[in-house]
Amino acid sequence: MKKKSDEENFSSRYRTESITVTTERLTQDQLKDDREEMSSEDNVLLTELFIQLNMRPHEIKSENDSYFAQLNALRRKYPKNPSILNHLGPYYAHLGNDEKVEQIIIETYEKFPNYLFALTGIANLHVKNKKPEKFLETYGGKYTLKQLYPEREVFHLDEVRGFHHSFFQYYCAVGNMEKAKSQIDILTNITTQLDREDDPILHDMILHYEKYEAFDKLRRSLKVISAH
Repeated sequence: MKKKSDEENFSSRYRTESITVTTERLTQDQLKDDREEMSSEDNVLLTELFIQLNMRPHEIKSENDSYFAQLNALRRKYPKNPSILNHLGPYYAHLGNDEKVEQIIIETYEKFPNYLFALTGIANLHVKNKKPEKFLETYGGKYTLKQLYPEREVFHLDEVRGFHHSFFQYYCAVGNMEKAKSQIDILTNITTQLDREDDPILHDMILHYEKYEAFDKLRRSLKVISAH
């Protein structure tokens, strides 16, 4: 009997509110957009490059490395596929080239304004540049994935994580920590159901919130002491 892979062993789909969250690759029908489809071989290559960045980042030292060459080759081959641009950003971030990361974010948003990661990227950039008022404009006043994409039923965990992390950053920036905590609660529930409690982005969100709580507790204590 064939042994199940790790991917098959855990629950890979979870329904929350009116959407289903999955860790499986989304089909064109589930994405509901007109992006240029990649061949199965190139999809595998893109996944392998992503894994290499996360598992062996020390191998990527400059834009002259084969990783960039292969990504840029895919970019030329599929100019109407936004996911390739979305993979380029983390590579430049790894090299510490913040200017290039910002250029990629802006380019992705200008070319694919309805692409979720283009929206989260440009929205996060507004928060980083201390322009939180433009954050909500980016999402058109929408606060949920279903509001943004009413025609879609299924979202990948990466999409859900990116969306809620984006709103977490916004709520922290405007000082609404109760709403920020709600983003942690939503992601915690989803990742628990999908057996992904060790999610690194969720872990960073929790640490950030705990630091805020500790600082706020200290501030309130000092305020009480000074009042006496």
